[in-house]
Amino acid sequence: MISQKTYDRIKTSLTVQAVASSQTFVKALELLEKPAETLSTPWQDIQARVDALRVDLPRLVEVLDAVTPHLPAGILAQLVYDPAAPPLESQYRQVTIVAVNCTGFSKLIQGFGPAYPNDITRALNLFFIKMQNEVDYYGGTIMRLDLYNPGDLLVAVFGAPVAHEKDTQRACLTARSMQNAMQGLDYEIRSLIKLSIGIHTGFAFAGTFGSAQASQRGYSVLGRTVQAAEKLMGKAGPGRILASQAVWHALGGAFEGQPAALALEDFEAGVLPAVMLGEAVSVQLERLVSHGAASTFVGRESYLEKLRAAFETAAQNHNLTLLAVTGEAGVGKSRLVREWMEQCRPLAPATWIQVTAHSYGQKAKGVFIELLEKYLKWDEVPSNGERLDRLFDTVQALHPGEAEGWMQACLDQQAYLGHFLGLNLDERPRLAARIRPLDAESLQINTRQALCDLLTQAARSQPLVIILDDLHWADPESLELLKVVAASLDIGLPILFCLLFRSLKENPATAAWQSITNENPNCISLALPELSQADAGTLLASLLSASQLPAGFQDFIQKKTDGNPLYIEELLNTMIESGAIRSVDGQWQLTDPDRPVQVPDTLYQIIQSRIDQLDFSSPGSRRLLWAAAIAGEECSEELLWHVYQAAGRSRQEYSRQLKELMNAALLQRARLKDPKDPAALKYEFRHNLVRQVAY
Repeated sequence: MISQKTYDRIKTSLTVQAVASSQTFVKALELLEKPAETLSTPWQDIQARVDALRVDLPRLVEVLDAVTPHLPAGILAQLVYDPAAPPLESQYRQVTIVAVNCTGFSKLIQGFGPAYPNDITRALNLFFIKMQNEVDYYGGTIMRLDLYNPGDLLVAVFGAPVAHEKDTQRACLTARSMQNAMQGLDYEIRSLIKLSIGIHTGFAFAGTFGSAQASQRGYSVLGRTVQAAEKLMGKAGPGRILASQAVWHALGGAFEGQPAALALEDFEAGVLPAVMLGEAVSVQLERLVSHGAASTFVGRESYLEKLRAAFETAAQNHNLTLLAVTGEAGVGKSRLVREWMEQCRPLAPATWIQVTAHSYGQKAKGVFIELLEKYLKWDEVPSNGERLDRLFDTVQALHPGEAEGWMQACLDQQAYLGHFLGLNLDERPRLAARIRPLDAESLQINTRQALCDLLTQAARSQPLVIILDDLHWADPESLELLKVVAASLDIGLPILFCLLFRSLKENPATAAWQSITNENPNCISLALPELSQADAGTLLASLLSASQLPAGFQDFIQKKTDGNPLYIEELLNTMIESGAIRSVDGQWQLTDPDRPVQVPDTLYQIIQSRIDQLDFSSPGSRRLLWAAAIAGEECSEELLWHVYQAAGRSRQEYSRQLKELMNAALLQRARLKDPKDPAALKYEFRHNLVRQVAY
C-alpha cells in the first residue's frame, strides 16, 4: 500500500490497483522499471571519497571525530584494532531494554503548521537531546528510533555493546529520569508529548547488521527480550513505567512499585507479574548487595583489628594516616569498613564522612565536591543563598575570632570553596570580585589551599575520618587532588583517610595510591584475599542456617567462586531460586548435581563489564579470552598459542594480550605439577564463573 501522493511521483514505474475503501492509498501490483536514481552506488561513492582523503591525515582525524559520537560505545576500539574484521562479533548477551512510546509529535507538528519548520525542529531536538542525555548519563545506548502506532518508538539498551555493573538498575534510573526530564520542556510541548515506558531484562542476540556494499550498517539487539519490553510499553499507559518480574527481582527493593494487573496472553515467563515502577528508594549502583539473607561477618577479624588500631593512632596520637583497603569486586571491602565504623564510632568523638565514587555521570573533582557537600550538610539548605550562608558560617566557626584579619580570610575561603562547589557567586558581589581577576592556575592553587585549610580546621576541632569508597571509579581530577591534599596536610593532624578500591594493576587509583605512599610515611595497605575454604564453609552454613551442608556442596561452591563472598551469596541465591538446592525436612539437598548452574545476573554484569573493558585497554584480548574459554577450565600454553596464531596473530601480540588478561584478573597461571617442565605451563580462569560468561 502506498499513498496517492507517492504514486503521483513514480507513475511510470508501477502498476497499481485502486482501493475501494480509500481515496488516499493505492495497492502496488508490479514494479515495471527501476528509477534511474536508484541505480547509483552510494557506498562506492563514499569509499571513493575516503580513498581521496587518505593523503590528508588531519582531515581524516576530523572525519573520525565527527563520526565517533554516532557509534555505540566500544565499537570504535574494535574497528581500529582490526579494520578488516567484522565491526563487532555477534554475541548472545544479557541486556536490559528500555522501550519508550512517545506520543504527541503529530499534534505538535500540526500545531505549529508548515510555516514554522524551524520551531518544530527546535522543539523535537530539545526533546530528543534530553532523552539522549539521560541514556548517556547512565551508560546506555539508543538502539532504535522508529515509527509506532500510536506515536513513535525509542529503544535504549543497557548491557550491549558494553556492559556495566548494575545495568538493570541503570536502565530503571534512566526511565525515571526520562520522565523527570520532561519538566525541563516548555509547558506547551510537554503538555502534548507523553511517555509510556516498558522495561525487561534477559538474554538477546546483539551484533552489527548490513553488508559491506550497503550504504548503512547498524548495531542492534534482537530477540524476545526486546519484544517483551515493547509489549510492556504498550500496556504501561502515558506517564507510567511498567517493569517485568525479572527486572523487579534484579532491583532488590531499590525502587518503589506496585503490582500491575495484566492479561497473561502474549507474555512469556519472567515478564509477569509485572510491576508499575515508582520512585527510587535508595539506589547506590556501586553497592553489590545480595537480595538474599544477611551474611555473617567471617574471615576478616585480623583486618578489622588493624583498622581499629589505625583509628586509635590517628585520633589519639594526632597522626595523619592514610589507609588503603583493596581487593577484587565482591571480596568484602565495604562490608569490612562498615563493621569498623560500627565498632569505632562509640569509642571516641570524631567526624565521619563517607563518599562513594560513581561509575556513571562523572564530573571533574566529583569526589571532593561530594565530600564538601556532605561535610556542609547541603541537603539541609537547598537554595544558593542558603548554601553560601552555610559555607560562611562553617568557615567562620573554624576560624579563631580574635586573629587579626580573620574576616578577610573567611571571605577568601568562602569565595574559593563556593566557586569550587559551583555556587553562583554573583549573588554576593564581594565574593565574585575575589574570583574574577584570577587566572586558572592561581584559582586552582588558592582553591586547593582553601580545601586543605578547611580540613585542617575541622580536624583541630575533632578527629576527622574520611572514607572514599569505590575509588577505582573516581575521575582523574579527584585522584590528582587526593595526591595534592595528602602531600599538603600537616602530618600532626588527627585525620584518617580510608581509601577503598579494586586491586587491578591498570587501575588509576592503584597508581595514585603508589604515588601517595612514596610521599607519606604513615600509609597502611590492607589487601583482602578471598575467604579460606573453612571460612567459606562458615559463610555457607550461616546463609543456609544449617549445621550440616549437602555432601560435596561446599567443594562445588568453592570451585565456582574461589571463596569470593559476593559470588558465594549470589550463586547460592540463584541455586535456591532455581530449585537446584532445596530444603527437605530441614535438610538442604542438591536436586541435580550434574545440572549446569546459571551465572547470577549480578555476577554476569560484573564479569561481562570487565571483559568489555578489554576493548578499551587492549583491543583483541577478548578474542584470546574466548579461545581460552573454548579450550576448557584449564588450557596449556601450547594449545592457547596454537589457537591464537591460527587467526594470523603474532607471538608478540599474543604475549601482550595474555599479560593484559592476567592483569585484569581474568586468567592466571595454573599450579604446575612439575615446575621444572616448561611444557607443563597452563593457564586457568581466575574464577570458574568467568569462563561461563566468556564462553
